[in-house]
Amino acid sequence: VQQAGRRSVVYAAQLALVASAIVVGVTPSAGVSAADGFADVIVTGDGDGDGVCAPAVDDPLASAGTVECTTLRSALSAAAPGAEIEVPAGTYTLTEGPLSVSTAGVRIVGARRPVPADGINPGDATLIDAGGSQAFIVNAPNVEIAGVAVTGVVTSGKVDGAVEVKAKADGFTLSDATIVGNEASSGAGVAVDKGATGILIERSTFVGNVASGKGGGLRVDGSASIVNSTFTDNSAQSGGAISVAGTAAISFSTFVDNTSNNSKGGGVDRNGGDLYITGSILTQALQSGSDGSDCSGTPDLVGVNYVGNDQGCNPVSYTH
Repeated sequence: VQQAGRRSVVYAAQLALVASAIVVGVTPSAGVSAADGFADVIVTGDGDGDGVCAPAVDDPLASAGTVECTTLRSALSAAAPGAEIEVPAGTYTLTEGPLSVSTAGVRIVGARRPVPADGINPGDATLIDAGGSQAFIVNAPNVEIAGVAVTGVVTSGKVDGAVEVKAKADGFTLSDATIVGNEASSGAGVAVDKGATGILIERSTFVGNVASGKGGGLRVDGSASIVNSTFTDNSAQSGGAISVAGTAAISFSTFVDNTSNNSKGGGVDRNGGDLYITGSILTQALQSGSDGSDCSGTPDLVGVNYVGNDQGCNPVSYTH
């Protein structure tokens, strides 16, 4: 009971790190028409399905060419390359399967507010409830998802987790996000597929995600940078927080109470790839049947602090 209470305090503290920000619209580019897609889209309904999009004629703050769409799915269909889609605070439940993001440069921008660790009653946050499926499948380059929380993913088989970044999605960015309470075979929070390069995850929180295979919070088979992010109470067969078979650079991030079920990296797992960690904290990682270790696969560590078991970590380049 004391352990559960302590974890609740940790979750609340970590989730509060997700910063609030003002959503700034994008000025429509010249020549954008309904046929080409729209450069500034506002989601006005929390349902799912095809929806309806119409000019935002009644909104005095909307820039010329702005449209309002009744579902996030219809907003993605209406968006032009480089468009910004504003998703106000609220809960958006998906009933038609994952959202496919196939337009280059699209930015999906939520309210940038924290949510509770269980993903319930999000208050003034933007919460995407996947309804059992994946939430986002990103198939285009230079897409950004910012300021949203994603939960409700429960997949089986070889299906990945909440956000899947496909091979063509170079330059994808996830920022100011909360990925909470998702379950999948691997990469239950975010899965970066082989061939996806230049991925950036920053100022984001991964909490309570569970993978039956590798990477409870994050699986990296491509290349990614993780900056100023927090991983708490994620679990997997190996790499409770993160498993890397590609290339990942982690900096200024915190790992607390993540679990491995086969004694391979309660915190982070270098699974044959390249894993570099600098200026971060690895603490109290757990492993089934042992005292737990913070990492496995001897990743390259510089200026990393431990409060736990450093077994499996590079013994040369880290500090206590």
